[in-house]
Amino acid sequence: MPAGFAKMTKGRGSWGWSTVPQKHLNNRVLRFTQGKVIGGGSSVNAQIYTRGAAADYDEWEAECGSKRLGLC
Repeated sequence: MPAGFAKMTKGRGSWGWSTVPQKHLNNRVLRFTQGKVIGGGSSVNAQIYTRGAAADYDEWEAECGSKRLGLC
């Protein structure tokens, strides 16, 4: 994750959007970043990804009959 990512979450490079107070989070308001650039939030994603669940890959393999996902 780039060292300056936290600075991108507010300021002139972000729209500064936030949620309404969340009842189940002790009425906290959560900020989320949508970049003011071509590509929006995809352009300011901090090079982070979420790894898929192993069970999902196993299910796809069973449906396709192959370990190569491109064969479905």
